[in-house]
Amino acid sequence: MVISDDVDEGVGVLWLAESVASYLALRAIRDTTSAAFPFLESAFLEPGRAAGESPQDLGARAVTDGEAYVMLYSVGAAFWWEFDALLEERGRDLLDVLFRHPKAPYASVRREAG
Repeated sequence: MVISDDVDEGVGVLWLAESVASYLALRAIRDTTSAAFPFLESAFLEPGRAAGESPQDLGARAVTDGEAYVMLYSVGAAFWWEFDALLEERGRDLLDVLFRHPKAPYASVRREAG
């Protein structure tokens, strides 16, 4: 998948790929085992919401900073979580954007899977 021709390999791709994976895992947990979700939300999403640093900036630091690398998962998932909430207010959701639209970045994954 190519996000952009000008994305720096160690920075942009890192935060995009890892944060989408973290978001999807949390969403699956919320949708299937709701009893576990409040714990994960407070342990994983809340620190990401409170970080005060954008996923892009954190991704740039994560290349050389181990602490930033670990935090990137939380900040990135929180970013997608908030973005999905905005989409839901407009009658859409992030799964539409990532998988269901024919030009979605992960549409080929959906087509290959089934």
